[in-house]
Amino acid sequence: MTFQSSFDITRQSFAQLPAYLKENNFKNPEDSFNGPFQYANHGVNAFDWLNEHPDVFQAFHKYIHTLRAHRPSWIEMYPVQERLVEGAKQEGEASAFIDLGGSTGQILDDFRTSVPQYTGRLILQEQEPVIAVAKGMELDARIEPQVHDFFTPQPIKGARAYFLRSVFHDWSDEKCRVILGHLKDVMEPGYSRILISDCVVANKGADWQHVSLDLFMMALASSHERTEREWHELIESCGLRINKIYSKGQGNESLIEVVI
Repeated sequence: MTFQSSFDITRQSFAQLPAYLKENNFKNPEDSFNGPFQYANHGVNAFDWLNEHPDVFQAFHKYIHTLRAHRPSWIEMYPVQERLVEGAKQEGEASAFIDLGGSTGQILDDFRTSVPQYTGRLILQEQEPVIAVAKGMELDARIEPQVHDFFTPQPIKGARAYFLRSVFHDWSDEKCRVILGHLKDVMEPGYSRILISDCVVANKGADWQHVSLDLFMMALASSHERTEREWHELIESCGLRINKIYSKGQGNESLIEVVI
């Protein structure tokens, strides 16, 4: 059912993708709300479609979580003890590790069990329908669910980390700059960091896994996977900088640490 959910979401988009591209002079789609998915589904975007199909919605989130079981975890790549635990403030908003767009809380639960020495707040920020599903799945007591739209100002100031997994590949550079801008506004220089768990496509000779996901994202959200060069350009255009990119193996997601 979990793998089937991915097919259910995009089958119409892929079936009608040739017609969409032909009508649009084979230009790369860039509007998240007017692309192949809307063309094939009578104007409905992928996120609203999922809300209208709750069985597929839950299965899709399980599918996304299952994919991670076969790939290196960001915790395996990133020096968590050095970069997050050591020097972390122990109370209030400054102690927080926030997962923005964190689905139903699987990443925070993995972080909680894998890094028990991190004793700060663990906050899950998501849209209201997703938070409702997460609460129904009995979140661990340490995980705080919070309804939040990352296109609006970030309410938690000076957190230790703002974590986003597979978020930016859903959106255009313009939309990503809005998300990054809100985070930059609340970061504490020298303390806070943005952690981006996403694909970093090689500037040349890209892995097939990245290329196939790039096509999937075009059909789903008129978006794409970014090359290392594109990541630097995006981050730097917001007045931020990439401190380091951590990777393990080919075709996997990387962990991008962003600081002011």
